[in-house]
Amino acid sequence: MAIRRISLGPGEVAGYLSRLKLGFDEIGVPCEHFLFTGHKYSYSESKFFLKPIYEKIKILLNSKYYLIRRSVWILEKIVRSIVFVYAVMRCDVFIFLGSGSFFNFHELPLLKLLGKKILVIYLGSDARPPYFSGRYLDDLGNFKNAQSSFFESKKMLTKIIKIEKYADTTINHTATAQFFSKKFVRLNALGTPIDIQAISIISSEKSKNRNKATNNQAIRILHAPSRPIAKGSIIFRTIVNELRAEGYSIEYIELSGVSNQIVLEELHECDFVLDELYSDVPMAVLATEAAIFGKPVIVGGFYAKQYPLDNCDEEIPPSLYIDPAEIKHAIRKMLDDVTYRDSLGTRANYFVTKYWNSKKIAQNYLEVINNEAPKNWLCDPMKLDYCFGWGLSKENWLKQVGEYLGEMGSDALLLDHNPKLKQRVIEEISKAKGMHIS
Repeated sequence: MAIRRISLGPGEVAGYLSRLKLGFDEIGVPCEHFLFTGHKYSYSESKFFLKPIYEKIKILLNSKYYLIRRSVWILEKIVRSIVFVYAVMRCDVFIFLGSGSFFNFHELPLLKLLGKKILVIYLGSDARPPYFSGRYLDDLGNFKNAQSSFFESKKMLTKIIKIEKYADTTINHTATAQFFSKKFVRLNALGTPIDIQAISIISSEKSKNRNKATNNQAIRILHAPSRPIAKGSIIFRTIVNELRAEGYSIEYIELSGVSNQIVLEELHECDFVLDELYSDVPMAVLATEAAIFGKPVIVGGFYAKQYPLDNCDEEIPPSLYIDPAEIKHAIRKMLDDVTYRDSLGTRANYFVTKYWNSKKIAQNYLEVINNEAPKNWLCDPMKLDYCFGWGLSKENWLKQVGEYLGEMGSDALLLDHNPKLKQRVIEEISKAKGMHIS
């Protein structure tokens, strides 16, 4: 189709849309990224002429005076509506993130009626069933109340059903499609766009002046968790201390709550990266950024063995994606085998620079928009049965899901559309806890 202009957003997650816009700019496709607020980790972001207004609105929405908050809330809706009309007039393709649209996806029927092309990208927590997520251990310090989790799950499912009805294409990870009923494009078939030029601007003098680790130097390991509990930071620290006790010389750097700029600078300096312990993807944002610097990454996850069966071999990024039980062995291998460590980092760098550069990713999206994408990019969610989620050990998964099922019943899984997956969840809990679940 002839594209006048593409609308991205509103919003942003980890710089994904801003780097996608960079790719569209590179291939000469007009594009607008509607970004109303900044990212708390200061990822590189697109600019939009109303962004300063939204920054002021955000401040006033936190006013202690009710009348100010209420007035600004109304003003925000008016400004948002103006931006939406502006986008409708200028754009014929709308690419949203699953986390939100201009009006919580209520505008999709109108966009469809107006003949607009609609794509929705899911990046993880915007599609993953809440009862499969470990984020509450960080947010709440414990498991979320079963009834609250059910309400959140039902709300998410209702939104996904609406999006599947009106969107031309949905894009998702194979590990987070439990609530999906219709075929979607696998996210890793498209890739995660990177901005090599922006990252290369960061001074590399430190890394040039620093010698690579030798037998007489501490090996520098970086871990930068956004959610320390869910990403296994406590276990990583324990393993590092155990390896130090065995005689390994390790400099362990752990960053949390810092800007993306600081993380990128530390990636220059490290020898390898510990990403997550319970990840449902082999290469998320931190691992992708590490690959740009040629730094190898260890990623733990219960989906590691199943992932190659649900995705094409040529799309699998070269991180060391393994079962959480193998993490200590993997770290020891990285410490002992410099050749393996450097080779893995080199392969990761080759993969992301060739296949995940922003220009290539934009071209992939253009194929989807024009209905020219290869058929093997599509995935049937009815053939997927991964259920161990993200951010949870097996023990915590059994506890969280077991309590949820015990209190709410199997219908609360909201998986009647996928009987195979529903039955697997029930069997996992029944087998471990000896529960009879109705």
